[in-house]
Amino acid sequence: MAKMIGIITANYAVSALDALSYHRSVAAIPFGSRYRLIDFPLSNMTNTGIRTVGIITPYRYRSLMDHIGSGKDWSLDKKSGGLFMMPGSLYGIGSGQVKFPLSDMEENMVYLRRDTAPYVVISGSNVLCNMTYTPMLEQHIRSVADITLAY
Repeated sequence: MAKMIGIITANYAVSALDALSYHRSVAAIPFGSRYRLIDFPLSNMTNTGIRTVGIITPYRYRSLMDHIGSGKDWSLDKKSGGLFMMPGSLYGIGSGQVKFPLSDMEENMVYLRRDTAPYVVISGSNVLCNMTYTPMLEQHIRSVADITLAY
């Protein structure tokens, strides 16, 4: 799947999870004792065939980095493509509304410019699902849309 690269926004905060996310990001919260919430979007992307994934990290990223490592568990420890950790801000606490991190995208635009893939999949780390993005990409191309949203 050389047509797509991925971005995972791992810099969300949820006030309902304060006790679990005080020292770690929501993306690093354990799920089923062995996994973390970040495993879902990472697996969805790599199972689709996406081999270049950027993760926008929050300021509490140590637990997330310890879990992800080099990306070897998802076959993202490559010289071409691979896993990219990108700095981000914290969104979600304060105003009561979750904000899409456009400023984080702008700050990390070099990640998008370095790759030749014409399509980008952006996923949050706080959505748990099992899906492949191939049918969505095919529908996106058929519809000639600027943006396709899965919800």
